[in-house]
Amino acid sequence: MLLIVPQEIGRSIPVNPPMVKNPPVVGSHVLKIYFANCANCHGADAMGGPMAPALVRLAKNRRLTKSFLVDHLLGHTREPAPGSMPRFKQLAPEDREAIAEWLLALDQPIEKPVERTEPEIVAAPGLTGPPKQS
Repeated sequence: MLLIVPQEIGRSIPVNPPMVKNPPVVGSHVLKIYFANCANCHGADAMGGPMAPALVRLAKNRRLTKSFLVDHLLGHTREPAPGSMPRFKQLAPEDREAIAEWLLALDQPIEKPVERTEPEIVAAPGLTGPPKQS
């Protein structure tokens, strides 16, 4: 994807968006689900984020069951308040069960959280750089 950033009237510079450096190994189906649905709130390492608690050892410490976790993902149970976490009805039943099993076993942070790099700025075709100062 290429973004165009205005520089001056009539001129623009294309900018490549930030790229992920050291992406996590997402060979695991469960991790793919986690990074697509959970990591924004619970953190890339599952140690908590801006809007949600850490998931590491959460199920064990609270003595949660697999059926409770599956129901929680569906939105049937909510603590501390209704609406505190989005419902994940779009996940297939087997995916909700896989996430629940993973949460029950999660006893250490996910390794290598995602790092972002700075965007690369390049001149648009035909431009040789910034305008010359007189």
